[in-house]
Amino acid sequence: MLYEKLAAAPFAQRFPWRDSRFFWSDERFVSPDHPQSNFGMAAQAMLEKVPVDNNHVYPVPTGAGSVQQAAGLYEKKLRHVFENIENEYDTDYNRSFPRFDLLLLGLGTDGHTASLFPGSAALEVKKRWVVPVTAPAAYSLRERVSFTLGLINQAACVVFLASGREKSPVVKAILNEPEKALELYPAARVSPVDGELVWFADREAVS
Repeated sequence: MLYEKLAAAPFAQRFPWRDSRFFWSDERFVSPDHPQSNFGMAAQAMLEKVPVDNNHVYPVPTGAGSVQQAAGLYEKKLRHVFENIENEYDTDYNRSFPRFDLLLLGLGTDGHTASLFPGSAALEVKKRWVVPVTAPAAYSLRERVSFTLGLINQAACVVFLASGREKSPVVKAILNEPEKALELYPAARVSPVDGELVWFADREAVS
């Protein structure tokens, strides 16, 4: 719904589409035309309807031979893109991770965000930008690619979008009992080191 709203008036006319670059913080290891592809959903709901520069759209390369290869290729692509951006604008972040202007994240009922799940070894990765992930057995599509916490927490602004009563226990725990939530929910570990954290939640999610 958010993407459809952005692609319609009045937001479609106000958003700087041609000056923006689009990346995916996580992706299921499926083809772009798969019904559960994050890229496919974003393309159909928004990107195909607005004047984006297609050279500024960077989907995860899920056509790679394995999810491990896809993660490695995506990190390589990110490093190349951000190196060119720094050279073009004569900037130097002088850090191990690039700084996204905005990251939009969702929230799972188990407290996962991106594809960082409770108990996953990916939560402890320190230097990588992108990692392959195996989701818990309850998920039908288990092979995924995800940004790491190190990369997420360098963003200038991170926005969580949470809706639905089933998210309420996790949302309330993260907002009201942050120390306890840190032990349970990966989403609670999202804390920009030099940026802003914003929550958008509907009434059911905070009921």
